[in-house]
Amino acid sequence: MSGYSVVDLETTGLSFLKGDRILEIGLVHVDPDGTIGHTWQTLVNPERTVAATEIHGITDDAVADAPVFADVADFFAQQLDSTVFVAHNARFDAQFTAYQFTACGNLSTPQLPYLDTLQLARHYLQLPSYSLKSVTDHLGLTNQHAHSALDDAYVTAQVLQYFMRETTAPASLEWQSALAQARNFHGLTFDANAAEPRTVTRS
Repeated sequence: MSGYSVVDLETTGLSFLKGDRILEIGLVHVDPDGTIGHTWQTLVNPERTVAATEIHGITDDAVADAPVFADVADFFAQQLDSTVFVAHNARFDAQFTAYQFTACGNLSTPQLPYLDTLQLARHYLQLPSYSLKSVTDHLGLTNQHAHSALDDAYVTAQVLQYFMRETTAPASLEWQSALAQARNFHGLTFDANAAEPRTVTRS
């Protein structure tokens, strides 16, 4: 394994099966020792009307010239390969990613294995809420642009780093199971020579 891929997505809504699609991808690589490494981000043209702008701040105009998911799928899959997929409320991000990969022919299994920092927070922290904001506030971490995919992914990487270095979480059954599932996972298919695609960001 070559570490962890911490992912955050902004989407048009909550259900791929009802027509919602990815609007923005943020990815942060974390080495096995917890060192935060390279990052990658892009807006994604969902090929439909943008919704939930009041939450994520993304408009139709912002994604008009962005790549569609198929344009970035090979490179995104390449970044995830041989890593553990991590997110806060990871079931949502992993499932959405799996749906879009499947639609592009990049996934041969129903789902992606993952490690969930929300579930880790439930086990190792005593908080009234386990939202990303509640967890980061508790840990003294700053996220100046909430609901921006890269910023959310980066602060989630810092949360993962905390669990790696300050708790016994890496020895837990949940963590070790995620490592084993990722190690045995061979469902992603992609062009190994895919160059980094054109991206469009909020800036």
